[in-house]
Amino acid sequence: MPEHAIIAEDLSVSVNGHEILSGVNVVVPKGSVLLLSGPSGSGKTTLLKVVAGLIPELYPKYVVSGNVSVFGLKPSQALRKGLVAYVPQDPSSYFLNASVAAELLYAGVNATVNIPVNKLMHELSDGQLYRLLLTVATSSGAKLLLLDEPTSHIDPWALPQIMGMLREFCARGGSIILVDHRVEVVRDFVDAHMALKGKEWRFPGLGSGRSVRRDLPSDVHVAVSLHDVWVSLAGLSILKGITFEVGRGSAFSVVGRNGVGKTALLRVVSGLLRPDRGVVRVSGRVFYVPQVPVRWFSSDTVEGEVELFARVWGFRGSVDKVIEDFHLEGVRDRHPFTLSVGESRRLALALAYVSSADIVILDEPGLGLDPGARESLVDCLSVMMGEGTTVLTAGHDLVLAKSLGDVCLLEGGVLRC
Repeated sequence: MPEHAIIAEDLSVSVNGHEILSGVNVVVPKGSVLLLSGPSGSGKTTLLKVVAGLIPELYPKYVVSGNVSVFGLKPSQALRKGLVAYVPQDPSSYFLNASVAAELLYAGVNATVNIPVNKLMHELSDGQLYRLLLTVATSSGAKLLLLDEPTSHIDPWALPQIMGMLREFCARGGSIILVDHRVEVVRDFVDAHMALKGKEWRFPGLGSGRSVRRDLPSDVHVAVSLHDVWVSLAGLSILKGITFEVGRGSAFSVVGRNGVGKTALLRVVSGLLRPDRGVVRVSGRVFYVPQVPVRWFSSDTVEGEVELFARVWGFRGSVDKVIEDFHLEGVRDRHPFTLSVGESRRLALALAYVSSADIVILDEPGLGLDPGARESLVDCLSVMMGEGTTVLTAGHDLVLAKSLGDVCLLEGGVLRC
């Protein structure tokens, strides 16, 4: 095989006249890890899909120019030979079977996974799905791994183990391109770093046009209250006697390992999951943003989605202003399903803003956001909290959680504050 795993020369990509990448040059030697960073929408995922042989083969509207070789082959040829494994931002869409055991059998993988093999796929958390797909990819015989946003899915407790596994893959002759915003977290594990250019989103600070918040009783100072809440899934108790209160206009974040029940807790508060026992009290309207919000977008364009939510929730301000302030101008005419994870996150946050909901719940709020967008997320939520909105989040990003307010650790089904 050639000395280099990847050589890209003067690579440019556009779709519907919109330029995504322009004149990009990349060289990845065999046995090395390249970290690719850049603002949301700068083309990182597009670059991975070109190298993976998916663009333009599966996306014929994309126009690609320049030269790209993977182990001396065209990307599509390398893919067909099984030399490339792509691990996407949304791992749930890449599994074909109902259980972990069936998926491993189907993939022909005989490897140890830190997940019960008898579990059904829908019972796994986002992080567990990502780890399973990563295990399948590293055991598939591929020589090149393309990883999209691993630190957004893998909790910090498991990350050293995962990165150690990737270094072992490289020691066996493999190569990796790793796309991630959290450069400081993975810097010690990579051999080279390349940053794509793009515009970071900076929240300018809104303060008008939102619906007048309905007056709650004067004695309601607690927006969310849980007392002795228990939840079981698949016969296992994942929440055990959860008790906490969140005051109106404040933030409460839950952090913890993948699969400990953080999402289940948010779903209990939002009313999407009924606890086995315990008392849940919520004062006011709730707006819930799941880990992958793109699944509940229903309009043909980003602008149409904002307009729909503005009508439903009674937003009195300018939709154009919201699109501008949430840095969605460049994608306003695109279908929401074509957005990057970071762009779909900004759209979901814009929808939460126009809702003027009393309680906003966000699952993994930092997923897919570049550093500037993460700061802007905090700024935006702070504005909303100043107007009386209560914010609940769950994730494994302790720094982001602490920047919002009170934080508790969910461990063994119990909250430790």
